Amino acid sequence: MSGTLLLFGGYRWSFRDVLWRLVVVSIAAITIFGSVLLVIGVPLGKFLAFMSVASEASEPLIAKLFHLSLTCGLLFLTLPLALLSTHRRWKWFMVVWFILATVPFLVAVPRVEVRYLMPGFIPLAGVVWLALDSFKIQMHRLSRHTPLIVRRSISAIAIAALIVTAALAQPFTAHEVRIDQFEAVRQKIQSEAGDQPFSILIPWQYTDFHYLRVTYPNLPVFSVYEDQNLTGDQFVSWQNFQEKNYPNRILRNFNQVSTLEGIKFYIGYGYTFPIENIEETLKSLPQDSLRQKILAQIQSMSPLIHLEKSWIWNHGEINLQPMGKIGHYQIFRVELLKTNQ
Repeated sequence: MSGTLLLFGGYRWSFRDVLWRLVVVSIAAITIFGSVLLVIGVPLGKFLAFMSVASEASEPLIAKLFHLSLTCGLLFLTLPLALLSTHRRWKWFMVVWFILATVPFLVAVPRVEVRYLMPGFIPLAGVVWLALDSFKIQMHRLSRHTPLIVRRSISAIAIAALIVTAALAQPFTAHEVRIDQFEAVRQKIQSEAGDQPFSILIPWQYTDFHYLRVTYPNLPVFSVYEDQNLTGDQFVSWQNFQEKNYPNRILRNFNQVSTLEGIKFYIGYGYTFPIENIEETLKSLPQDSLRQKILAQIQSMSPLIHLEKSWIWNHGEINLQPMGKIGHYQIFRVELLKTNQ
């Protein structure tokens, strides 16, 4: 907001006042951020080391714009209506604020996630409010020459179109957990195991593992995730972090898996959900070659295949037997080769 006032101005604040507020806000933000790290017990050095590793995973600008359009695409449709608003200073204030809160992440950050775009949601909400206000004014003008039933019909159609469009867009927005599908997977596994003891091995620690641990704390869930981008001291630090935060829930080798009692299941999915949903949508295209070209471009934006993010995948002493698929999730039964039992 301070940056917007610096560039746009005109709100009874001098350039010096705005600059002073910008400095104060920046210092306060850094102080609060450092305090949060201190309270949760994360050393600044380790945080910066983690961020340096995360920054190595870069993506092209087109991929960042793709994430932005999936996250805020529907709200962008309100921009033309917002620009018709009679609140001239407010509409440009919100537009410039959104640009300043979003563009730096698109340009400077190697890889964009939805959470990085959160600073731009407040001004975007302002744009939406201006669009609704503009719509109200247009409807008021229309009321002079249009029957009430027609005006109500237009409003109802606009609201229904917004709801339907939002629902249709949901499968293509960034997300990594489908609770309904995960619950069906859990029920299938427990039904398959019956009265026998069982264990669930998860290759993706960041969402699937955490979700199951929080939602079902007594469920025998174990992480077999392996960050292949870490080497040397970084890898040792990562292992220590895992042992500290997930005691007795991390499996690193064949011997640890073999000590688990009963049936062992491996759960995961391929590409991220939006990409898989886009792939299903593209199947309606008549030309297979065109479909494959479009899909290849989309997959290149996010090449991560979650099923393969573990040391178990393609392990020579472990056989993964496919059991089926529920939604995005694929279920495997883990079989240890007899020569190692």
